Amino acid sequence: LPGGDVSRRSYPAEELRGLSMTIKVSGRPTAAARYTGSSACLSCHTTPEEARSKVMSRSQLLREAHDWTAAHELLAAANQRFPDDVDLLYEQAMMAEKLKRFDDMERLLRRVIELRADFHHAYNALGYSLADRGQRLAEAKQLIVRALGVGDDDTVDQRPGNAHHARVQRSRLRDALALRHDDAAAVVRGHR
Repeated sequence: LPGGDVSRRSYPAEELRGLSMTIKVSGRPTAAARYTGSSACLSCHTTPEEARSKVMSRSQLLREAHDWTAAHELLAAANQRFPDDVDLLYEQAMMAEKLKRFDDMERLLRRVIELRADFHHAYNALGYSLADRGQRLAEAKQLIVRALGVGDDDTVDQRPGNAHHARVQRSRLRDALALRHDDAAAVVRGHR
């Protein structure tokens, strides 16, 4: 974490397990800084799991800092090394959407669906993206319905409120189907 308040010290994994640590991250690292999870990490770590973990951590930091271009580039490099990793493909698709690269986003999400037909987040993201942009609303509806049907109780997050959220989403979808096409996307996303 370049510029972070504890970046000058290395911590062994055993020391960090179970430890809560607040780390301040600089918003302006130097160009020469090496990042945890940078594309350089793809070749310097000994195991693929270690490299992938570093990339996912770094992409999350970049996403939280709204540096979607850097996150997208990092994930694209990672997808070169791990071409069929649905989590990396999905994350790159989400960054492509933030960058308004909708063709790339759709291609990546369709690849995720091709690799893992039960990955309901991909159906959901693609369906809502199409609906938000008012494009191919019939297909958007099919994708959203599929997303709601694919996620079973074991794959859906069981935190309180998620069952209610799913019911609200289904209700919004039903309402959207009753409206004109130009209003459907707004209802599906809860803007009406």
